[in-house]
Amino acid sequence: MSIPVPGKPYILTNVATGTVMDLSGVDNTTVIGFQNHGGDNQQVCFFAIFPHAEAEYDAPFFAVVLRRA
Repeated sequence: MSIPVPGKPYILTNVATGTVMDLSGVDNTTVIGFQNHGGDNQQVCFFAIFPHAEAEYDAPFFAVVLRRA
């Protein structure tokens, strides 16, 4: 398992369907699977919950979906 680089955008793909994680443009809240179009609403960044953890890999991460302004 590789560790994500905090702040770097990723696209998460469902290997079973070939769709990617997408923040729906209908309500800007619902997360759906959609064809990859490379939009900001399909890019996910990971950020450390505890950015001052002693060891780089000890910090848990959470994901934030970026939305086009």
